[in-house]
Amino acid sequence: MGLDEIRQKIDAIDTQMKELFLARMDLSAQVIAVKKENGGAVYVPEREKEVIENRSAQVETEKLPEYQMFVRQVMAISRTYQYAQIADMAEELAVLPDGNGSIIIEASDEQGETQFYTMLDAAALADLSIEDISVTEQGENGTHYRYRVSGDFSRDLAKGAVLQMIKEMKKVQILPK
Repeated sequence: MGLDEIRQKIDAIDTQMKELFLARMDLSAQVIAVKKENGGAVYVPEREKEVIENRSAQVETEKLPEYQMFVRQVMAISRTYQYAQIADMAEELAVLPDGNGSIIIEASDEQGETQFYTMLDAAALADLSIEDISVTEQGENGTHYRYRVSGDFSRDLAKGAVLQMIKEMKKVQILPK
């Protein structure tokens, strides 16, 4: 099979994945609508772990880490979207600038670097910049992060990304810049 034919097959798969992704996001909107009514948390680590384990059961060992990362990324994108849908109800976001500006976030993460990378991805998705990152290892208490988040905070997706940072990290403090 030649390169052009391989690329055509990849394009076809990408088209299918696009349709499935959009369908998944529609369902994600339904999930957050139910959670708004019932007060359920967007991020439920136990459920996420269970989903990843179940979906990974039949995946070849050599592709398992990549597949698990793919599932984690899709779920993280879905959570950012869900947080954006409830950002208007979040009192924690009162410290955000009305438009363009910066905030400082101090947070701890007991799960290692994985959750912090999710926060970086959420910021990128929302077109926010993360700068001036400092990392301090705290042994049993996990890792402590301090970073500046800049951008246009008037958009729901940006608010959702910050809400995700607040809800999914531990001991979060937001300081106006």
